[in-house]
Amino acid sequence: MPNIKKAADEFDAWMKKWTHDQLSDNEHLINYLDADMGFQYIKSYEELCQLASLVQEKGYQTSNPPCTPVEFAQAVHNAFSESFGDKKPVISQDMWVELAATLFETLMKNWNCTNIENWLLLSFLQDHKGFQYIKSYEELEQLVSLVQQKGYQTIKPLCTPLTFAKAVQKADPKSFGDQKPVLSQYMRLELAVIEFNDYYIEQLANDSNLVDDIDNVKFISYLCDGKSAEYIQSYEEYCQLAKLLVQEHAFQINEPPCTQKEYEQTMARIHPKSFAKNAGIFVQPLISLEQEKVYTHCGKDSGIYDTTIFRPMQ
Repeated sequence: MPNIKKAADEFDAWMKKWTHDQLSDNEHLINYLDADMGFQYIKSYEELCQLASLVQEKGYQTSNPPCTPVEFAQAVHNAFSESFGDKKPVISQDMWVELAATLFETLMKNWNCTNIENWLLLSFLQDHKGFQYIKSYEELEQLVSLVQQKGYQTIKPLCTPLTFAKAVQKADPKSFGDQKPVLSQYMRLELAVIEFNDYYIEQLANDSNLVDDIDNVKFISYLCDGKSAEYIQSYEEYCQLAKLLVQEHAFQINEPPCTQKEYEQTMARIHPKSFAKNAGIFVQPLISLEQEKVYTHCGKDSGIYDTTIFRPMQ
């Protein structure tokens, strides 16, 4: 409460110091939050409502609430991060989804679009920074429902989970804001299947001698080259990927393709940048190696013959 009282005093001083236009006091209050560092004190929609009440006592014609939750979310979104002080205001994820629906509607009006197709909503996410607000496939479904309520003829489901994952993969990582979209294990494994197929074809195109190599060797090489690091987060998932490739794509890969120790040794030698691709959408796989232990190869049986000495990542 002391912070809210301080915000009320500063708002009063701000209003007396500057010449203001014909905006309402409610609009002035929202402008103050960002323009004069008011977000240092106001960290939630509930606190903004308390501030509106205190300001009323100083003679201002504010209402309680002074704005909708979505308008508060938009004010936070538009504010410079420097105005937050040491803590960003708390916005519920549902509120972010509602803001996404509002911004999408604004975009469609600017484009003069009335017959909305599903691809336009995906374009909003991928090309217009919609992933700042939509962080999962489930939230995308919420967004579709809200857009439908606004009269747009989007179809639910908007797309498959895999299409959503591909949109995340193609989007500029800088458009994600301070949190990356969450992809389920199913989505990550399906992306890894696509990645391995592309890797397999690329390797054959670059070296015809690989035609006679068994698929298991190529699959281990795929791991060693760091190609799977974006998608595979554990040895168990690596084995699941092998199973998918065998069952659905007729690859001749051993089950398991390697031992857990060989997998961990391989993870230890992959460059950290492999895990940071796409701005770190996926966490670095967990390994249980002692950090100072040095491995000279990943095991003859796995098809890996790398004799370079690597240390596990710090």
